[in-house]
Amino acid sequence: MACVKRWLAQMGYNVEEDYYSGPRPFDMVVSKGGKKYVVEVKGKWIGVRDDPISFTANEIDFASRFSDRYIICIVYVDGDNCVEGPICQTFREFLKMWELETVRGIEYKYNAWRRRPPMGQALIE
Repeated sequence: MACVKRWLAQMGYNVEEDYYSGPRPFDMVVSKGGKKYVVEVKGKWIGVRDDPISFTANEIDFASRFSDRYIICIVYVDGDNCVEGPICQTFREFLKMWELETVRGIEYKYNAWRRRPPMGQALIE
């Protein structure tokens, strides 16, 4: 979370509501240029970087309704250390690079898999 907050500050965002682990579809509220955004942080162990990123149904529902104000930050970690990232983008931009898969179990959840570029094209980040 600390490296995401540093990145947000460097990009000109102000943290309005800090990290909160209670039941809500985002981790913090930030503002920039008079607009408020919510931020969802997804930490991934660097050793399993090819595994999907998991979201709750509530997170996807909220992100879909506010796709330009919902920022997803992906951080690759080793223990408590940020190894790579954060890679932060709005949900709308996230969907251009990741594909959602519905997972049914006791409750719905979604896995996001990195999209593969068409043959002969590089994926631009």
